[in-house]
Amino acid sequence: MIHSSPHFIMDRFYRTCCLVAVVFLISECSGARDLKRTMLYHTHAVSSPILPETDWFSDAARGVFTHYLDSLQNNFGRNSQNQNSTWNECVNQFNVTAYAESAAATGASYAVLTMMQGTSNFIAPNAAFDRITGYAPGEACATRDLVLDLHDALAAKGLKLMLYWTGDGPHLDPKARVRMGWPDSPGCSNVSMDFVKKWTSVLEEYAVRYGTKVSGWWIDGCYKGAYNYTESTLEPYFTAVRRGNSKAIVALNNGVHHPIGVYPDRISKWQDYTCG
Repeated sequence: MIHSSPHFIMDRFYRTCCLVAVVFLISECSGARDLKRTMLYHTHAVSSPILPETDWFSDAARGVFTHYLDSLQNNFGRNSQNQNSTWNECVNQFNVTAYAESAAATGASYAVLTMMQGTSNFIAPNAAFDRITGYAPGEACATRDLVLDLHDALAAKGLKLMLYWTGDGPHLDPKARVRMGWPDSPGCSNVSMDFVKKWTSVLEEYAVRYGTKVSGWWIDGCYKGAYNYTESTLEPYFTAVRRGNSKAIVALNNGVHHPIGVYPDRISKWQDYTCG
């Protein structure tokens, strides 16, 4: 738990405080050390075209991970200080300076923030998403680029920025999921390359825009079971991220499994770290 000081209370950042948790992620890189070395899977050494610099992630030991989402921080309830607002208002009220100060106070070396999850409401504009789905600028994606502002605030405190993405896109939005190519059914079991290509174009726009400002991506919902993701449908996400930053680390989350397992059963050759 990160505790805010009293002058944060009226700020939208305060709404995120109960959601910021310290997380530990296990690096798969050959540079990981000590106990982590026993839990590595060296798939990149033989299969990936570009090896990222991952020692920093292993050495970091801890970071903060925050979900800041539509229908969570801007709906009446404890996560929103009992306030309602539009998504744009919610994003505009996020105090990046306060967030960075509180994150740094935990001793974290990096912070992860959600770009979106399930809906069509992103924390930054995206022309590719608007073009594919038919939404007008500012109608779904926020008009403020919270990522750029947050990077500057975190960098001033010596923290790296990572972003959360998903493999199931805006599947909760009936309009967007159909136009994006996600099957219009409650139980999707086959992710198509059509969806992957469209969804990748949205991701790539962000990755290229942010470049080295974003040190890594946690791409959730890349399930080989529920969605039938394969190495060929996962590779475009990896490639899109690396086009923006050739040293960015990538996770393609296939769920939490014990034991963690070895590629190809659990770990994709296109990822650098996993949950543990």
